Amino acid sequence: MEAAKIRQRIVIGVMLLAVLYGLYDLTLGKRAKHASPDEKVRNAELQSFITQTTANIARDVPSAYNVYVASRAERGWGRNPFSGQAGLAGIEKPKDAALFLYTGYVELAGRKVAIINNTECMVGDPLNKEGFFVKMISPSRVVIENRIEDTEFDLSIKE
Repeated sequence: MEAAKIRQRIVIGVMLLAVLYGLYDLTLGKRAKHASPDEKVRNAELQSFITQTTANIARDVPSAYNVYVASRAERGWGRNPFSGQAGLAGIEKPKDAALFLYTGYVELAGRKVAIINNTECMVGDPLNKEGFFVKMISPSRVVIENRIEDTEFDLSIKE
């Protein structure tokens, strides 16, 4: 029974300390925390900040080389060295090439299948436009033949 009384006294003591701290924080603590600085000091700090920021901006002006690189990066490339068709950038495709989109390639057990206009096609298959047939399939391109006009053209895969 004696241990319970000691425990009660400790809990009540801690509670009283918490209440006293809360009263102090509500009354006297706010005044100390929210003391406004002198207006002259505040203006001087603001002016110092503005001066430092202006100096940093002036120091970080891009060089002529960086401006040139940024302007070149925004333009399109005449010849993309990563496309595998570096020499064909200026050559126009036939008007019929816009009718077809080569989007996939699968090779299983020696059979090559191309996905053209969301349709699976093999060599010799007719396409959805009359007179067009698949002549050759490779992983990067297909050759489409127009048997009506006796012409053919390549399509590169679109990734």
